[in-house]
Amino acid sequence: PFRIHKGRYRRRIKGKYGESVFHSVISVLACICALFVIIYGTINFTPYENIIDSFNPALDTSVRRAVMEDLKLPKLKKIFKAKTNEQREDIKRSRAEFKHLIGKLQPCRLDRDCDRKKGHRLLIRNVIPENRHWCGKTIQGNGGVLIFDEYPEACLRNASYLFSSRPPSISGKDMPPIELYWDYSGAASDSSEESKTVPFECPIPCRTNGNGNLWNVMPIISVKDTPWEIVATMEGEQYFPEAKIDGEAYQHDRFYATTSFRSEVPMPYFSWAEYKINDVSVDYDTAIKGALFLANNCASLSDRESLVEALMQTKLRVDSPSGCMHNVEPPTGIDQSNTTQIQRQYLFYLAFENQRADDYITEKLWGSLRAGTLPVYFGAPNIRKHLPQKSAIFADDFKSPQDLADYLIRLSKSKDLYNSYHKWREEKLEETFVKKYEFTKTHSTCRICKFSYALRHGFAFDYISQEIRGPHVPHLTCRNKIGLVSHPFKEYWLSLSSGRPLKVESSMHDKTCSIDETNRALKIDHNMVTRSIYDQDGVTDFDIDGNFQKGYMLKLETPISGSNLTQIDSNQYWLQDSTSRLTILLSERIDTSVSEDGALELVIHLPLRLRIILEDVDHFHEGAW
Repeated sequence: PFRIHKGRYRRRIKGKYGESVFHSVISVLACICALFVIIYGTINFTPYENIIDSFNPALDTSVRRAVMEDLKLPKLKKIFKAKTNEQREDIKRSRAEFKHLIGKLQPCRLDRDCDRKKGHRLLIRNVIPENRHWCGKTIQGNGGVLIFDEYPEACLRNASYLFSSRPPSISGKDMPPIELYWDYSGAASDSSEESKTVPFECPIPCRTNGNGNLWNVMPIISVKDTPWEIVATMEGEQYFPEAKIDGEAYQHDRFYATTSFRSEVPMPYFSWAEYKINDVSVDYDTAIKGALFLANNCASLSDRESLVEALMQTKLRVDSPSGCMHNVEPPTGIDQSNTTQIQRQYLFYLAFENQRADDYITEKLWGSLRAGTLPVYFGAPNIRKHLPQKSAIFADDFKSPQDLADYLIRLSKSKDLYNSYHKWREEKLEETFVKKYEFTKTHSTCRICKFSYALRHGFAFDYISQEIRGPHVPHLTCRNKIGLVSHPFKEYWLSLSSGRPLKVESSMHDKTCSIDETNRALKIDHNMVTRSIYDQDGVTDFDIDGNFQKGYMLKLETPISGSNLTQIDSNQYWLQDSTSRLTILLSERIDTSVSEDGALELVIHLPLRLRIILEDVDHFHEGAW
């Protein structure tokens, strides 16, 4: 705001130019003021007043939803002229208050240290879509803010985790959807246009803008509001080198959805819906006693053409009615476009892949099993890990094409020997095979959404079943009736000299897994030491202070089996078994060890902040654990 000193301006104008000039100037000013009244007189001040009110220093600390970029002051100089004296005073007061407030606010991220400046108020903004719970308050997602008149020192010292203290349910109920953006140009797509996505059927809220085409292409899938990229294709790594799994890519937010079972989300050609592989076999008596070969690509990277040509030079009958190695027409009355129908006319089918890579097993194999013929396979080196026992013949088992041809001729002359390769069809499918491919009952797009949901919200993901699951040890911090932590570890305070338990006192005497200001503090050894705990999802913080002349031992019985304590650096340790890892972070260097019974023992002789992080061991990514 500014003032117009009327008397001073009037004296200057009148004295210099005379009365007539003065009246002319007044008339012009009157017209201008009238225009301002017309233009600005109907302006609604409510939005601005709401913004000012939402940041009023006199208000109690509460949850605020505001976006800092929207806090733009109107042009007060122009508006000021058009309002009454009372309105001017309100504007003046609000502007002064706002200016004072902006000068006293200190932005702070929960996952970063905050600069504690005296006299500064604290504003915490939540930039992720989900609500976050911190310091007993809820910060709304998508730009919600929390304002404190004074720094909540206890909470700031223990802002420990990116996710909510009470994570969303595994089911995804009432949660924002995972949105997938497929880009076929080779780079992650722009996910800014929400209207592009449509719902996709999945237990987890899921939306996508892609059609799921993965043949002869390699789209990059991006997940909205994340830096993640998912390389997706059903083509092999020899034709698409970018599809080759980089074992360290996950550390850089890059994941895979390919035919490789090393992918976070495998995309095999086989699915239960498409291939009923244990259907009846071909009729030995009526089938052609020879092998069928179908292919259009005659320049394969596996050089399968040379093997087919060598087999054609033997006494084994090899028919190729397709474009590659064409030597016969389809059997009379058979539609050449119906691959299954053609395959059922032959005892053998040469299921030769166009490239040789682990797990790259295409419809050539699965289609021949569905048709009931006996596949002769040449392709993925690890093929035996993917098939029921004695369900195929492997070209790699033979020293030469002639040896392979001789064995096939022998099978074609013995009904019993040939049918022995179809016995598995009459029995229940092997459990290992069923378990390996059980996940294909769920569409791959849905599985990508599930993986992304688990990754985003801190859940574990079972890479075998492709399902979201909770951690091996539930992420809850619980206390017993006297105030000691009882889960995920058991807390004991002992005298360092005698080893005897010390007296502890708590203001609350309830057994609970809800830790808040009323029950987080504990007095130890007649108030000589105070201990407060703060819990987030999978993270428990200890804040220990007091008089340490006697010396104390903090003993923690953990859910980790064994006593293998690994020191990472002077203030960081790992305690790990086959399923879970406990990471211990210390603000000061103290003696830390593991007892014979597997309990963690820490010698406390000075004020200390201790953080314990419990997480599942990652057995999927090589070298991760």
